[in-house]
Amino acid sequence: MKLYELLCQNFKKDDLKHMAKIMYLQGLSTLRKKELAMMVVDEMLKPEVMYTQLLCMSDGELEVFRKVADSPDLKISVPHRLAMDAISMHLAYKYCYFDEDDNLMMPEEVAETWRQIDQKQFAREHDKVLWIQSCYFFVETF
Repeated sequence: MKLYELLCQNFKKDDLKHMAKIMYLQGLSTLRKKELAMMVVDEMLKPEVMYTQLLCMSDGELEVFRKVADSPDLKISVPHRLAMDAISMHLAYKYCYFDEDDNLMMPEEVAETWRQIDQKQFAREHDKVLWIQSCYFFVETF
């Protein structure tokens, strides 16, 4: 399934409009649902956008995301509860989905963009973000 199809099937026009506003997209008021979905997809698949959004993943989320992207058919079977815990960030950003058999799936164009950004620089920045998050949570406990 293409990311465009996924968004059209699973989100209402208002949800897509909200996503577009979060991405600071403009000119939304006259767009139909399919046009809005295409605009959101185009933005989501920009390597710099995906890079920034996925930096905040936990190590577990990143591991699951990589497993899906690296699998030959872009699908992995995982225990449903584990999958929900491990990929909550991905679902929030709409990059992965579950099929009818509870397999975690990734659209091909998402995997292609991911392969472009999954480099040493991403790993270094991801480690920095996780360190900052852990510092924040530590300070928040006091």
